[in-house]
Amino acid sequence: MNTHLLFELKIPRNKYIVDESIHLEATLRNAGEETIELDSLNPYNRSLSFEIVDSRGNAKSGDLLSPITREGFPPIFPESFSTIILKPGEKKEVSTDLLAIFGELEEGKYTLTASYSSMPRVNVHSTPVKLTILKATPKYSKTDQNHISVVNMPIRTAWLNQESKGYNLFLMENSQRLPSNLNLNIKILKLDKPFQIIPAATETYGQEWEHMIWQTGNSLRVATVKGLLIPPPIKTVDPPLRSFHLLEPSFTDAEGNLYMLTSSGKRIYLIRIMLNKNAETIKLTESKGKLKLYSIIFDFNRKLHLASVYDEARECYYGSFDIHPSERPPAPAEIEKIAETDEAIVDVLLNQGYESDIREFVTYLYYLTTDERGTYRAYLTNTRNRRLERYSYCSIPGGEDLELLQSALDEENRWYQLFQDKNGRLWFTGYETPGLREAVPGEPSNSIKFPTLLITSHLSPYHGVYLRYIKNKSRFAYRLLKPLR
Repeated sequence: MNTHLLFELKIPRNKYIVDESIHLEATLRNAGEETIELDSLNPYNRSLSFEIVDSRGNAKSGDLLSPITREGFPPIFPESFSTIILKPGEKKEVSTDLLAIFGELEEGKYTLTASYSSMPRVNVHSTPVKLTILKATPKYSKTDQNHISVVNMPIRTAWLNQESKGYNLFLMENSQRLPSNLNLNIKILKLDKPFQIIPAATETYGQEWEHMIWQTGNSLRVATVKGLLIPPPIKTVDPPLRSFHLLEPSFTDAEGNLYMLTSSGKRIYLIRIMLNKNAETIKLTESKGKLKLYSIIFDFNRKLHLASVYDEARECYYGSFDIHPSERPPAPAEIEKIAETDEAIVDVLLNQGYESDIREFVTYLYYLTTDERGTYRAYLTNTRNRRLERYSYCSIPGGEDLELLQSALDEENRWYQLFQDKNGRLWFTGYETPGLREAVPGEPSNSIKFPTLLITSHLSPYHGVYLRYIKNKSRFAYRLLKPLR
């Protein structure tokens, strides 16, 4: 029925790499001479369905609700269908990302079709669209670990794909409910060299502005991302001293203002770039020696918190700073000793936690120590009252030969650690996790690059600690290390 209803699909190009977003537009057009009433393209109507078939005949199907059901949400069926009115010549369009509908598509050639159905007795099909998925060659990956502070904020990663000439910078967003689900993975910039790109932490999900930062010689390069595009120019920022180290993460607030920290000798500087203005450099504090370890977070009041360890790695210092512009520039602030140990501190991490008795978010400090026998001790301290909240230790045979790659904290400030041995194998342990176990058993160590711990939302049915890594230099792989309930 309704041969005068035209239905077409459009994609901007026909070649993509594995896990790249595929933007699609589906259009319904009334080519007849009469006005018609149809079921709308609202995802909950489920009037629009897609099928993609590879060259071997293997098929995947989905609809506009698939990005939600793949997250573990049950399908919702409306009591009544919403409708649209199409006059002669009018059209209705909907945009979507096939990556969010189908998930990962392997290398190969595919045929995409879609169907639209409506009551009463309307069923139209699109013409087939051909596309090719090519092998990816990821060479670098950096993840903003700020996602856990905001429930269900996607996990944002900047990564580089090597091309025949140069590199493409991608911005990837993994679901905080299940990391193997990708919200998007888009190409945003062409680079001539494999710079170590650092994504700035963002204040809110979906904000219009964000930033990508990298260092070239004695300068910083800042790419402003607006609506997932990078409008020119890319800014060059010269820190106050030629010899400097960029501290991670930087921070982009909801208005598009960027805050970066650099260390030069014993001085720590704040570089503040207000939207559409030049960079402003402010001396933030004096350190207690050569900076060895540090952790930075930005709280919900846009206050910066810094934990730092120096030289002999037996003492940890902490300070918080107001960084938002005011009538007076921030005066240099002192950092205070918050912890001292007889053993070497090998990691520090700050995180926020809600204290119901005072109805406030409080900053917690986690630090990890080790001795020459391979005994690791983890501590959690409340920075507000300096009280030790949690402690555990783990004696690891041969632990003195392990390298700590990453610590991570969940929403209850329980800790987890990822280690690597001399043979390149990965090992995992953590709070209430007995002993040490291999993170990716059976996987050759030379096939694993850029391993990263990711923690999912406590509201997710897939809540847990996950490992993501680049496998065989060609794709991102995921593994659940510890379910959390």
